[in-house]
Amino acid sequence: MPIIKRRRAELFWTSDGDRGAPPLLLLNSIGTDHSLWQSCLPHLVENFFVIRTDVRGHGRSSADGTDSSIADLAADVLTVLDDAETPNAFMAGVSLGGMIALQIAADQPQRVSRLAAICTSATMDARMWSERIDLVIEGGMAAIADGAIERFLSERFRAENPSVAKALREDLKAIDPVGYIAAARAIERMCLSERLRDVRCPTLVVDGSLDVSTPFEPHARNLLASLPNASGLTLACGHLPPLECPEDLSAALVSFFESTS
Repeated sequence: MPIIKRRRAELFWTSDGDRGAPPLLLLNSIGTDHSLWQSCLPHLVENFFVIRTDVRGHGRSSADGTDSSIADLAADVLTVLDDAETPNAFMAGVSLGGMIALQIAADQPQRVSRLAAICTSATMDARMWSERIDLVIEGGMAAIADGAIERFLSERFRAENPSVAKALREDLKAIDPVGYIAAARAIERMCLSERLRDVRCPTLVVDGSLDVSTPFEPHARNLLASLPNASGLTLACGHLPPLECPEDLSAALVSFFESTS
């Protein structure tokens, strides 16, 4: 489980599965860490060499609080791939992780074989993110925890899995506000819309039918209309499919990444 020292950050990554299998990089959303993918892992390691990393300022990756861009976070991920001696990989990212993966695919297309952009977007409401940042500055992570859980998980899932929702809330509250704010600034200032035409690899756009953070209209619809080589999939879940429907998501990823068409 290496820790890579990089300018303004220390980056954590871990790997599972057969080193000789096709590499698959999994990226987490804002407010979570690499454990977001834990329930998917048993299904994915049968087919792939799985690499997971924590976005800077989350989990075991540190950040000094300097504002980051999506391009900065993409450069972090490329550093992880280099450390893992992985020239190119399949990539799957949720929310912020999907934004980072899209940035890499646009900037360094030779590093991404296929891409799954999950419950994500090329542009977000900057004012909303600015307001969220102000709440964290004034009241810490506790000030946004309840609202974040309502956006992360569907009402149905929260009702049926209160312990999962509680654990996710506690993990969110434990995140360093400095790291969260830096990642939130990256989303606030993101504008990937003009770069989508540069993403040439096959891309699976996954949305959740119960997702209130990045619903199909307009987010997934825009990705599908703008990406040159995209297909879509809707899952019956909220914003975090790896938590709500890991088996369905994993099956879709295996099918997509192993496809030759």
